[in-house]
Amino acid sequence: MPRNASLVIPENMTEQAAMQEMSTLKEMCLELRDQFYPPTLSDGLVFVDEDLPIWAGEKEAVQEYHLRYKKAFDLAHKFYPQAALMSDVILPAKLMLPQFRYHVTRLSICKNTAKESKTFRSVSALMSKCGEFDQREVLRMDEFFLKNPSGELVCHREFIDFRARMHTYNVRSNKPDKKSFITQFYTTGLIVAAHDTDDFQVVDNRKRKLLPYSNAYKNPIADNGSWKVYIKKTKVVRSK
Repeated sequence: MPRNASLVIPENMTEQAAMQEMSTLKEMCLELRDQFYPPTLSDGLVFVDEDLPIWAGEKEAVQEYHLRYKKAFDLAHKFYPQAALMSDVILPAKLMLPQFRYHVTRLSICKNTAKESKTFRSVSALMSKCGEFDQREVLRMDEFFLKNPSGELVCHREFIDFRARMHTYNVRSNKPDKKSFITQFYTTGLIVAAHDTDDFQVVDNRKRKLLPYSNAYKNPIADNGSWKVYIKKTKVVRSK
């Protein structure tokens, strides 16, 4: 899985100036999302699957559509430089910029069970993000913090995670890349340029049996049907 690029404020920029430019970036991304997303047939891009935000087309069509987002990507890469330099690092999904991939020969779609995780140090903060709980569970959480002032509660929510695995062709070496690239795409959308439209393959693996996600936490102290609450484990540091 790719990792999100870390935010980096340029050395010659003040914090106030950085905040202003980040605000400009967010506004730019919202405007682009409103004006140009999703792509249409007139853009030369077609749905890979009508139920998923994935579109494919010839290289020229994808490049032309990609160009509309150039200013936003340039500004985003100013604050997230890793995304411009490393192929396995992507921009944060919160920017809502589509992901673009070129020279794709094979695209596999799969889904997995996954979990969202949040950590809290107070019941009020937890409930503001995760919703209401049974009064007995609220009292149980209150009691935990009374006995453990520096303790933390961790909340988990299970969801279905869609991913795309892409195999690409390396035009420099003139042979297929050894490594495939897998990414989450449901929030941002995914635009792929086929290396050869006549030989472009799409494999739908969504009907495969889902495996439960691995969870080291057991026996929640609260559960509102969406979020399960656990006492966060503390790491034990052993002396040598």
